[in-house]
Amino acid sequence: MITIDEVIKLINNDKLKTKDGNFSIHISNFIDDFIRSDNKIRTKMIIHEPAQYGMVSKEEYSYVAALIERLADYYGVDKPLWIYNKDKYYLDNPYFPIECKGRPRWFLLIDSPVPFKKRNIFVSNDHFIRV
Repeated sequence: MITIDEVIKLINNDKLKTKDGNFSIHISNFIDDFIRSDNKIRTKMIIHEPAQYGMVSKEEYSYVAALIERLADYYGVDKPLWIYNKDKYYLDNPYFPIECKGRPRWFLLIDSPVPFKKRNIFVSNDHFIRV
């Protein structure tokens, strides 16, 4: 089991070595671990607010908060209150984790899951599907 706080710490430490800090790899590993766990473990994985690290952007923290809300909704886990802190986990400007323009951007504006959309983050609704 890895907690979301530990994931953020890994991303921060990796950003000292690589530009993106292996964000998508660490997040994907967290999602896989979350899926394989029972709800008692899932709660432990998300209950504590991650520490604020200088190398992790507000966009990444907001993405993580949206992800936690989405996963908790889907698996019936109680959502931690920290994800609703508007100063830390909501963005003023739209954020698209993938670079896109035109129709793909419009698609993401429409298709994004609510926990992301309300934080001004736009991803595909099937962004989290595991094969």
